[in-house]
Amino acid sequence: MNVKVSLNKSKECSDIGNCKFGDRCQFSHLTNEDRFHLSEVIRQKEEAAKVRLTQSDSYGENVQDKLKDWLDQRNKKVKLEFPDGTSSPDTVHAIKVPEYKLAECLTVFRNLPPSLLPPTKSAILNSEYVTWG
Repeated sequence: MNVKVSLNKSKECSDIGNCKFGDRCQFSHLTNEDRFHLSEVIRQKEEAAKVRLTQSDSYGENVQDKLKDWLDQRNKKVKLEFPDGTSSPDTVHAIKVPEYKLAECLTVFRNLPPSLLPPTKSAILNSEYVTWG
């Protein structure tokens, strides 16, 4: 909006009333009424944004209560699904490790380098993962 307002009015549009460049013209074709209408639209959008911010502040106060209610409902649902407590979404299950096999195209070669051999299940489970950074 500010860019279009700051542009000079197109000479073609002023003289003839129609510009041969249309929307691709580097000059403004806005009339005073268009400028007023656009400034009103911008003012309304800014007011709507302010209203949304004030509503979100009042909503933000209730977030803790809503979260607590949601957690209570979730815990009740989990207790109904798993009454004996043996299994729940929070229970840690055994790690499932895929079993890798040597590709058939490599079985004809003897003494393959370790980088081409598939890892064993124990090698994966006993790996130490270093934290980077």
